[in-house]
Amino acid sequence: MTGELKLVPQVGGDQWSEIDAAVAEFSKEQHWPDDLDFTVRLILEELVLNAVSYGAEDHSTEVRLQLTSDDSEVRIVLSDNGMPFNPLVESPAPDLDASVEERKVGGLGVHFVQSISDSATYEWVEGHNQMTVVKLRG
Repeated sequence: MTGELKLVPQVGGDQWSEIDAAVAEFSKEQHWPDDLDFTVRLILEELVLNAVSYGAEDHSTEVRLQLTSDDSEVRIVLSDNGMPFNPLVESPAPDLDASVEERKVGGLGVHFVQSISDSATYEWVEGHNQMTVVKLRG
């Protein structure tokens, strides 16, 4: 089954909750298995919360979601109007062998997204950060 979800949640509201509810409904419509639903929503939670928390000092970052699903993959395109930031290059690689006390802040979420997805790319497009993440089905 092929489907598409486009969403621009209200800035200043709880953007993550709005996106999560819409994706949960989309997942049901698309008959995603539970593990795919969980993984896609986990990826989105990390991306959305990072964009909203760090995109602008006043937390006024607008995010836009385009989610497409077909029999072979789920493609997440999340864009935001925050400060230019390529997390795939600019986030420090986490030292997974260090103790929690010794670890530097940052980079773990991006590492996590990359480890549970099949591909992740970043582009700066017309004044917006754009992350594209693909999760293969099956």
